[in-house]
Amino acid sequence: MNGQNAQDMARYQGEYFDSVRIPVPQFQGDGMETHHVRWTGDKEFRKTGDGRADWVWVRYEARSIDADRKLDGRTVGELHGLFRIWDGMHSLHEVALVRLLRVKSSRRPHSEEGMIRMELMGGEWGFHIIRIADIEGMAHLIPVEENKLWLVNNRIDFNTWNELYE
Repeated sequence: MNGQNAQDMARYQGEYFDSVRIPVPQFQGDGMETHHVRWTGDKEFRKTGDGRADWVWVRYEARSIDADRKLDGRTVGELHGLFRIWDGMHSLHEVALVRLLRVKSSRRPHSEEGMIRMELMGGEWGFHIIRIADIEGMAHLIPVEENKLWLVNNRIDFNTWNELYE
């Protein structure tokens, strides 16, 4: 990085934080509930000895009429950072670094478990910076192959299940 680029970057202020509240419609009723999604980095979470990186539903394109074919414009991502950045125009941007997954085979529940399988996108390009506003709630995944293949646990996430398949 040359001297001018380093000076330009120094103008931007930022900070990371470890949790964000996401309003989600209640499964039954007209109210809202709050999902607290967390990313603690290397910091220990609740004396477990490990950090925490939650799975979240990410909006990546507009809702579609053909919701069962595209997960209604959503995918699942694992949080790898939550940041606030102030740009040179005095605007605040809240962003998240996420590792996005993609659907493996069918986008409809199938096989004996009746769940959707998700896999890592190839290489490093599964990582994306997104607006925190594009996080739509916590996702619940069950590992099938460590760090490679997961099931989306629709038995827990009734609200999302109903939006996608009812």
